[in-house]
Amino acid sequence: VVFRRSSLSNKTKDDCDGIMEDDNYGYGDGGELISKDLIAPTFSLVANTRPWEYVQVEKLVTCAAELDLWYSAELLCDAAIASTTHDEKKVMMATKLSKISTTEELLTDGPATVTSIPRDSIGHLAAAAIIDITFDYRLYRRADAFASKYYSFGGPARFAEARFLHACDTITKVVKRRGGQVIDKQ
Repeated sequence: VVFRRSSLSNKTKDDCDGIMEDDNYGYGDGGELISKDLIAPTFSLVANTRPWEYVQVEKLVTCAAELDLWYSAELLCDAAIASTTHDEKKVMMATKLSKISTTEELLTDGPATVTSIPRDSIGHLAAAAIIDITFDYRLYRRADAFASKYYSFGGPARFAEARFLHACDTITKVVKRRGGQVIDKQ
């Protein structure tokens, strides 16, 4: 079966419209709950077909994150950024970054700061959505990884905030465990 890209984009738009009818995704209003088994393939289809003129990527990223589908949210961000920069190369997933990666390694291995692209591009909107939702859920380590990966699109302010909150969260956990000697060694 061969699909034309425009017909597949329209079908994807229809699927997304069904998902995004309300902001609760079927919770609390007696509606049908959205199954992760059904919505994850839709996000993958959106990431592969990239029908950005039909869907709002920031809403889809937020929906994926709220449903705890972080890989799908990251996949949508990667697709939005790749179509913004017209860069089709494979992006390393932030969830697979090693713990010993330094800030300098992340910044030098990533793309240079993108200045020629408007600040309201779909890449910027998607990166802002995924970083902000991790802040909202207080997932500071994940926010740090996303802010590092999407530095060119999230900006230095989100990066600095993510690094600071991740460090504070880590120190708080160590203090609660009475690991004073670990802090002293740092």
